[in-house]
Amino acid sequence: MAGFSFVSDIGFRGLKSPESALNCSGGSQRFPSAGYMQDVSDCEKFGFIIQAGALAHALTFQVKQASSVSEDEIKDVDGAVIDFTASEDNSYKIIEVSADQLDINNDFRYVSLEVSGGSTNDYGMLQVYKLRPGERPVVQDAASANGSGWYADATIV
Repeated sequence: MAGFSFVSDIGFRGLKSPESALNCSGGSQRFPSAGYMQDVSDCEKFGFIIQAGALAHALTFQVKQASSVSEDEIKDVDGAVIDFTASEDNSYKIIEVSADQLDINNDFRYVSLEVSGGSTNDYGMLQVYKLRPGERPVVQDAASANGSGWYADATIV
């Protein structure tokens, strides 16, 4: 891929620190929570890296999209779902989504990852990333257009 640079073409943001309980007992939990959803209107693709720690239950991870950061209206991103079995401790999976899969015509540009099926005994780390941030026309306000808060580089261990 000519002209691709890992440091400049991928932005990362941590959502859940390593080996933290996912705390989705009694239903589901979204990362990030309401008010902190990620605006992905400025990128070509985005995704979630899910690193399982110790799992006691099967878990389902579903990408959600919303028309506002406060989740006034929220719905699934079709096909952007992945499952972990209880025996997949210490493994990772990636859900990658093309920005074109979002309902952009109705301004659904904010995303989060919903985890369901677990309890306080399920652990993992979650990160969201953007591929080629800034490649798409910017449609958010000027204050957030610079993508502040996104890491310019990442350390892969």
